[in-house]
Amino acid sequence: MATPAPDIRQAAAIELLRRKNALESLPAFREYMAPSGHSDFLFPPSRHHLVIMSQLERLARREIKRLLILAPPGSAKST
Repeated sequence: MATPAPDIRQAAAIELLRRKNALESLPAFREYMAPSGHSDFLFPPSRHHLVIMSQLERLARREIKRLLILAPPGSAKST
């Protein structure tokens, strides 16, 4: 069996790293999914979305026990 060309192995390694990062971080997951072309990815996340993602990750890692997110109407909480 022939050994894959180095560029194919490098591309596979990069893809595996992107997948690993996507499983560990919400912003990385968003970046991984962005090339899908879905309308949710047309604009970069707002600063308040990054803060919410950061706090959700802290909750998932059990660094904090509770999280209450209060945001005004129109702040894209449900998207």
